[in-house]
Amino acid sequence: MAFHCPQCKVMLATRRLKHCSTCGAALPAEWLLSEAELEALRQEDRKLEKRRKARQKQRERDAEARRHAGWGGVRGNTVWGVNRFLG
Repeated sequence: MAFHCPQCKVMLATRRLKHCSTCGAALPAEWLLSEAELEALRQEDRKLEKRRKARQKQRERDAEARRHAGWGGVRGNTVWGVNRFLG
């Protein structure tokens, strides 16, 4: 269900706020998320952030491994493929 501000009629982007992010009007209490719902969203946000950081660290480790293995695309001034065939 889409919620629209009772004052300015703009569709609400989030129900985490107690007011409209466009005009600042107070939102009806029954539209707001409960404290339990907010905590569940915070936990999900923390879980997603932890996964994002793990993926970023893995990408950094992979990039470092490629640099050390010499197949990261360019090594020194020589392109990897040329290095491979000209030895």
